[in-house]
Amino acid sequence: MIDKIRNQQEKLDELRNQTSRKLHLDSDGDGITDIEERLKGTSPYSIDTDGDGRTDLEEVISGTNPRINETDKQYSPLASDYLEVELEL
Repeated sequence: MIDKIRNQQEKLDELRNQTSRKLHLDSDGDGITDIEERLKGTSPYSIDTDGDGRTDLEEVISGTNPRINETDKQYSPLASDYLEVELEL
């Protein structure tokens, strides 16, 4: 009985460790976790989602939108209104 409890505790501990690693995983190494990237709509596998030469983290910190390449287009800093209109069309 005690061995079963220990085995279950070991499995629970491993599950906790895996969950913790997933919460802090940053696949592209840009300083934003994969979970945060998914919430922001950026790619967890690309350090620069919009390809404008600035990392996603640099854009989040500066207040620009890491999903829109602002070097080619003239949008408001976050362009959230534009995105909503564009997606609704």
